[in-house]
Amino acid sequence: CTQVEQNTIAIFGPRAEQLSSYVNSLCATLQIPHMLMRSDAGAYFPSQPHALTINLYPGSQQMGKAITDLIVHYGWTELLVIYGNTQGLGRVQRVLRADFGDLSEIIVRHVDSNNMRSILKEAKTKRWRRMLIDLPVDETTLFLKMALQEGMIDPYHHYIITHLDIESIDMEDFRHNYVNLTGFRMVDPSDPQVKKIIQDMEIYEMQSDLSLLNTTGYLSLP
Repeated sequence: CTQVEQNTIAIFGPRAEQLSSYVNSLCATLQIPHMLMRSDAGAYFPSQPHALTINLYPGSQQMGKAITDLIVHYGWTELLVIYGNTQGLGRVQRVLRADFGDLSEIIVRHVDSNNMRSILKEAKTKRWRRMLIDLPVDETTLFLKMALQEGMIDPYHHYIITHLDIESIDMEDFRHNYVNLTGFRMVDPSDPQVKKIIQDMEIYEMQSDLSLLNTTGYLSLP
């Protein structure tokens, strides 16, 4: 409300689910452009959002197509699908329905913090080495750390991460084990405008003592 009183011309975010829904409703009432990037927008916003709401996150069909194309590109013959909630399952539905030809086995597991390690142990025992991970970024980080503890971060295991915040994950713990990890990015880091925004974010980090960027330099995405 304070920002609106200051003649704000647009609002970005926030990340918090319930607060984001409230902000969207407020923007609709006041006719303020609302920019968000949420994979779960359908669960918290009306099916017909107001005209000034823009969700930058790709739709589930687009993400599913990108994931499917990537699996075909790598020529995987097996796939373990890890998802954390119904939205995650919705995103991987296209993958589950796809005809991969050479892909002989697709295994699906629902994962939370309570059964994460047991799923990894099962994958290790059964030698499932090709995994599609659809989890929130914090749970993705926890999953990778547990995989490291189980000896599953190496050149023989390959993980596709669907979450678009993958670049916020600190790769320091994994770099010595040659993690084989593939993700997606929506921006070109070599673009001059993107470089300028990143520089502004780095300055903000120093001024606010907040960590916004993955600066380890160990993450490289095509």
